Amino acid sequence: MPSVSAVQADGAVSGGLNYSGKPRGGCKGSKLGSQIYARSTWHRGIWAIMYAWYLPKGYAVGGHRHFWGHATVWIDNPALENAQILGASMSGQGTYNILAPVEPKFLEGSSLKLNFDAFVLDFAQGRQGLSCVEETGESQDLITWGQLTEEARNTLNTYEFYPYVGEMGIVPLKDEVFNGLLNATWPFSSASA
Repeated sequence: MPSVSAVQADGAVSGGLNYSGKPRGGCKGSKLGSQIYARSTWHRGIWAIMYAWYLPKGYAVGGHRHFWGHATVWIDNPALENAQILGASMSGQGTYNILAPVEPKFLEGSSLKLNFDAFVLDFAQGRQGLSCVEETGESQDLITWGQLTEEARNTLNTYEFYPYVGEMGIVPLKDEVFNGLLNATWPFSSASA
């Protein structure tokens, strides 16, 4: 799942990639390393870690600049040496793939194995997004919400990347949508797991 930085430390924003031409635009990832964003909190008694991937180009028919995918991993307690993954919620254009519990085949130690492939599209449903996979992939760089500079957080909270394409054009970690997404992607049938 290649991604590049959406925002720099000084708050400067990526221009994205032109949506004309080849879907992958002849690139895969960033020479400077990929950047995954994460934000976490207690939610209904469960620790939620939301991971967000920024891709500079949307792959849907017609294309667009900027694409945000996100997955929330729900664990029992981050303070435990062997914290357990209790559930996972993955974004797909307008829908969520929700698992609780998560099958062991989708885990590698304490990591959830996820994939986003632009060419695995469900044209009948018009969806693209994240899914769990059995194959082990690569780890990518991670920066948490708290590690971002104030300028970078401010930009992610206020910049309109591409809201015209729905949630995939909106930063999932921004203050005004983060808790709402946790509610929308809650994977458990009861108020708490």
